[in-house]
Amino acid sequence: MRRAVVTGCDARFIDGAATLLRDVQKFHPDVLRFCITPRADATIVQQRLGDLATVFPAPRPIRVIPDSLQPALLKLFTPLVDADVAVWIDCDMIMCRPAPELWQVQPGEVVAVQDTAYSVRCMVEPTLQSLYQQQFPEVIEKPGFNGGLFALRTAEWRDLPERYESAFIAGGYPTHPKIWDQPFLNGLMQPAVRYLPRTFNAHHVFDYRIPRGVRLVHFTNVPKPWMPNYPKHEPAYYYWLRYGLGESRFWPLFRAKLRIWVRTPRRLLSRYLKTFKA
Repeated sequence: MRRAVVTGCDARFIDGAATLLRDVQKFHPDVLRFCITPRADATIVQQRLGDLATVFPAPRPIRVIPDSLQPALLKLFTPLVDADVAVWIDCDMIMCRPAPELWQVQPGEVVAVQDTAYSVRCMVEPTLQSLYQQQFPEVIEKPGFNGGLFALRTAEWRDLPERYESAFIAGGYPTHPKIWDQPFLNGLMQPAVRYLPRTFNAHHVFDYRIPRGVRLVHFTNVPKPWMPNYPKHEPAYYYWLRYGLGESRFWPLFRAKLRIWVRTPRRLLSRYLKTFKA
């Protein structure tokens, strides 16, 4: 069975994609690696990634979204890669340990990790919740999966772009929000989802503890860790330094931990006050 990891990026996120792909190459050298990119960025992405991945220009635009949002929906083309089981992983994630369970997808299954949101309703913009509820009444009140990682059998989802477009049109939504792939993928896939533990997609890492033995860390917040203004006192930065950048020397890692320990009381107090005010 041909196994693949698929990520995606435009020119702005090449650093994140390259880091993830190096991790995958290290822990799963036998797994095929693909990077989907907008056609306009295919040349520069290929130059920067080299042999880290086969660059796969998006075959066409997604019809129901504006040009500015096309990079956010590259994941819809995951089932089109030349593999039997494909795992989509957002390019703002890093792999810290082997994760062979990701490719253990049974027929009729989608494998994913539950999102931290209370329910799918919390993922949907308030002005669109009534339309979403009419279209997906059995999904909206359930917990949903995080769209940054999902695994599927490609033969069962080759028409995912068309399913997405058709469902969006059928739902009568007046606009396509910036963050819409996650609730809509839940609407299309959730009945088939089998959940893996949070260790396979530790997300919202500014607000939730990264679990011991984590396989993948997902930097959902902005800024991203490869950006110069990322807060280095956050625990997640240690994971980026050690697993993303491959730092193995004692003193750089010790200094990173020390910075986190020193700032922890202030950081936790700030989060408490933010939660209390909310």
